[in-house]
Amino acid sequence: MSLAQTSVALACGWAAILGAHTVLKRCIGEPYKALLARLGISLSVGQLRIHSNALNRWFMAVGRRFARFWSAWFLLSVGFGWLGMLGSIALLTANLIQALAPRTILESDVQMLSPVIPGVNVPTNHLAYYFLALAISGFCHEAGHALAAASHSVTVEGFGAFVTVLYPGCYVSLNDDQMNAISPLRQLKIYCAGVWHNAMVALLAVIGLMSITVLVWPAFAYNTGALTVVDVMEDSPLYSSLHIGDRVRSIDRVCSLSLRGDWGRCLTERRSVPVEAKGYCIPENDLREWDTAVRPWRDDGVLPPCWDQGLIFPLYLKLACLPVRRSILDRNRCTSKADCTPGDVCIHVEGESEQQQLITLEVEGRAPVMFLGDPYVLAYTVHLSDYAPRMRYFSAQWPIRLEMLLRYTLSLSAALALLNMLPTYYLDGQWALYASVDFFLGRIVPQSRRLAICNAILIFSLVLFVANMLAMALL
Repeated sequence: MSLAQTSVALACGWAAILGAHTVLKRCIGEPYKALLARLGISLSVGQLRIHSNALNRWFMAVGRRFARFWSAWFLLSVGFGWLGMLGSIALLTANLIQALAPRTILESDVQMLSPVIPGVNVPTNHLAYYFLALAISGFCHEAGHALAAASHSVTVEGFGAFVTVLYPGCYVSLNDDQMNAISPLRQLKIYCAGVWHNAMVALLAVIGLMSITVLVWPAFAYNTGALTVVDVMEDSPLYSSLHIGDRVRSIDRVCSLSLRGDWGRCLTERRSVPVEAKGYCIPENDLREWDTAVRPWRDDGVLPPCWDQGLIFPLYLKLACLPVRRSILDRNRCTSKADCTPGDVCIHVEGESEQQQLITLEVEGRAPVMFLGDPYVLAYTVHLSDYAPRMRYFSAQWPIRLEMLLRYTLSLSAALALLNMLPTYYLDGQWALYASVDFFLGRIVPQSRRLAICNAILIFSLVLFVANMLAMALL
C-alpha cells in the first residue's frame, strides 16, 4: 500500500470507530458510559486509551520485595541512560549529515534511520510481527519504570495502553509528589529504567537469533540437505505443482539446497549462466526417434508446430520437438557436441535466455518439478525453510515466524532504547536531563540557570529531531 492509501484507510477506520462510539452513546446512554468507565476505556479523535489498576499491587509487591536487587540493577540504567542521551544526539546528527550530503543514485536509498510506516515500508503480512514486537517492547519499557519506582517507594497509580492513529504504546502513572521528593539519582534510576529494559530485551533477541536452531531443536531439524516448501503464492506458475511440506533438494541437480539463502543464490547463479552452457547431451538415435516436429517448416525463425502433436511438455528446439522429461532428466550438461560422449549431440532449448530458462527442481519422494520462465519468479513466489518438522503436525514456517518476531523485537527495542533517551520534550530523555542537571549542578548552579540549560538542550534536540524527520521525508 502507498502512503496515500494507508492514510485513506486509517481515516475511514477511525471515522467508523468514532461513528459507532457516538451512536452507542446516544442509543444506550449511561449504561454504555458506565461500561467504558469500568473497563478504563476512553476514546477521542485518533486515540483509544485503556487504563487499569490491576497490575499496581503486583508491581509494588515485586519492587519492594527485591528492593536491593532492583536498586543495584537500575543503577546500571543510569549509566546507560547517559550514554543513550549522547548516543541519540550523535546518531541524529550523523543521520542528518548523511541525508544532506551529495549522494550517488546507488546511495540515494541508503539511510541510517528510516521512519516505520505500517502498510507502507512494513509489509502487510509482517504487521502481526510488528505490533506484537511493539507490544513486547512497550510493556517491558513501562514495567521497568514501574519496578524502579516501586523499589524506591514511589507509588504506581496505574498502567495502560493506547493506540494513537496507528501506533500503539504503553504508559505507567506514578505519584508526582513522591517523584519530586526523592533524590535526583533515584529519579534517574526511574527515568532510565525503561530504556535499560529495552536494551536487555534487544540483547535477549540477539541471543535468541543466534541460538534459534537450539531453541527449536526438539521440534525441528536444521540444515538437513533440503529445503521445505512453506508457501506457494497463488500467482506462482508452480502453485499446482509444488505443495506445502515438499522437500526440494537441488536445482538442476547441480546446485544443492541446504540453507534458506541457497534458494536465492542458486536461482541467481542459474540466471547468470550463459545460454550456450545450458545444453543437454542426448543420444542422436533417441533424438531421431523422439522427434515429433511437423516437417518441413519454414526456416525464418518460426518455431516448429510442436503443439500440433498434443505434447504436454514440448521443448521448442532448433531441430526437433522432444518430450521434456525423457530428453533432459539425468542428462549431462554441455556447451557443444564436444562436451558429450561419442554418439550424443548437444541440444539447447529454443528461445532460452536470461529471463526464460528451463529449471528442474529435485523433490524428495516424487518426480522432479520443471519450470520454464524467469528464475526470479520462483524466488519471489515460492518460499522455503531450512527447517524440517520432526512431527507432521508442526509447520516448517514456525521457526521462520519466531525468527521474524525476534528480528522485529530487536529492531524496535533497540530503537526505543536509544531514541527515547533523546533529551527533548515528551520523551524519557527530557526528565532524565532535568534529573541529570540537578545531580551534577544542583549544589553549585541556581535553579533558574539549571532550567535555562535544560531548555537550551531540549530545544536543540527538538530542532535536530524535526530536521531529521523533514530530511527523511523530503530527500
